[in-house]
Amino acid sequence: MPARHKIIPDIEHVRFGAYMRSVRESVGVSQRELAKLLNLPQSYVSKIERGERQLQALELIEICRLLKVLPSEVLRSYLLTPGEQTYETNERVE
Repeated sequence: MPARHKIIPDIEHVRFGAYMRSVRESVGVSQRELAKLLNLPQSYVSKIERGERQLQALELIEICRLLKVLPSEVLRSYLLTPGEQTYETNERVE
C-alpha cells in the first residue's frame, strides 16, 4: 500500500475553512453537532475548517442547508470580503 501523504492546504483553502468555521459559529452550532447532522465524524468538519479538505459544491449546499443559511449569501459574503474570515448576516433559511 502506498504511503499516505498529508495534504498541505493552500492559503485560499485555509481562508475558506476559517470562514466556514465562522459561518457555523455564527449560528451557534458546534463541530460535533454539525458532524452529527451530516452523519460524519467530527474530523470531517475539522479538516474543512483547517483547509485540509476541499468542499465540493453539493457538500457546501448541504452544510448550508443544515446551518439554515443560504449558500448564495455565504459565497457572496466570502467573495466580497477579501481577507476577512468572519461571517455575519441576518438572512436565515426557514
